[in-house]
Amino acid sequence: MTTALEILDTTVKIGLGALISGLSTYFLATKRFSHEINKSKLDAKNDLVKEAALKCEDSIFYLSLAVHRRGISAGFAKEGLEEMDHDNSISVSESLMKAKTSMNHAESLASLSGLVKLADCLGEYEYEDDLDEMHSIFSNRAISSLYRVQEMIDGFSERENEIKRILATAYDEIYT
Repeated sequence: MTTALEILDTTVKIGLGALISGLSTYFLATKRFSHEINKSKLDAKNDLVKEAALKCEDSIFYLSLAVHRRGISAGFAKEGLEEMDHDNSISVSESLMKAKTSMNHAESLASLSGLVKLADCLGEYEYEDDLDEMHSIFSNRAISSLYRVQEMIDGFSERENEIKRILATAYDEIYT
């Protein structure tokens, strides 16, 4: 026959086993949930950095496109051929505006992802002034000013290399 002491002993053993099991489950679930949250934060930041990088590339592409379109037109003018038509002039302006918009978008994405150094780099650059000057050069159709445009393009290339270095550092920082 079982005694009250045996029943109490069994009850304590079952209770302690359940308590240990419950606590270990709680701690493991908490740790797993925390890990998943951190992983999703890193993935979201990674996505923002990738999007910012793509917007920077878009900006350089549109800028190059505008310079190319205007350069072709200036070449025609130099050869005594007809200047670029109104539609091409509009597409140069549109390309310049798309370049500016893409760079602003990249700056916003950098800020959202917490990449202060990249956001500062994109924000401190007086991109608008160079685009305005370039647009003025293109609008005036001054062939001699194309050398200034080339200097500006070289400056954009230097800035692009700096941005790429900062982006590479940002990728490294995300996962370290």
